[in-house]
Amino acid sequence: MFFLKFKNPKVLLTFLLTFGLAMGPPLPGMSQNKTIEKLNTHFYPVSEEDSASFSYFKMTSLTKDSVKLERIFDRKNRLIRVIKTALNPVADFKEKTTDTYDPQGNILSHRIANLANGKFIETFFFDQKQVGQVLFEGNKTYHVIRNGEEKPSLKNSNDFEPRFTEPLETWNLYLINHLSIDQKKVKESNQNVIVGILVDEIGMVKKVEWANPRGAEPYLAEKAIAAVKGWSRNFLPALDSFGNPTEKWLYVPITYKKH
Repeated sequence: MFFLKFKNPKVLLTFLLTFGLAMGPPLPGMSQNKTIEKLNTHFYPVSEEDSASFSYFKMTSLTKDSVKLERIFDRKNRLIRVIKTALNPVADFKEKTTDTYDPQGNILSHRIANLANGKFIETFFFDQKQVGQVLFEGNKTYHVIRNGEEKPSLKNSNDFEPRFTEPLETWNLYLINHLSIDQKKVKESNQNVIVGILVDEIGMVKKVEWANPRGAEPYLAEKAIAAVKGWSRNFLPALDSFGNPTEKWLYVPITYKKH
């Protein structure tokens, strides 16, 4: 059972999920064989030669007991993100813990995800204080609480992130009708394009970018981006921990399977 107590003593969230331990200090027995990888602004890998898209670098290490530790730094060598992937010490599933920091080293969020079923809990911070939290327990069920609220609200989407204004079924139907792929031009059978959509405070699209440049062929990415740009509807903007609309990236996966 997981408890979160806010500075307001009236606010106490009780979540009926076991998530394991939070991120701790550097792990003993960490392998000295580290890998270093360049990332773009969306935290996806880029080639070593791609200096224009290079925004972060990631150092990955493995312990002898198969714990994966990833540290992400910006170009000024400031720690931005720490990710630990390990077997949950209580139950038999893999767990991913992510801590995100601002350039001054202040924690922004702490997320624990169950990789077996996609459930997660994420806590948000401002000025070193907990100001918001979202729990996803599957089946479009989210428990959301923000600064000043006394109890969580039950929602069918995570409004800390930008969202479609219509059901995902409508979006999927749009893709079927507008994503035209010439299979003769595609080499690999299974590919996944991640399209980044920058949604502003009023739900307007400011940018559309190919977020994972090493995850698919350029031809597929061009088609996917064209389809997203052709989507004529706006989006619901993300809300911060104080309930204010805020500009944020929405990441839309578009999977291609060659028949």
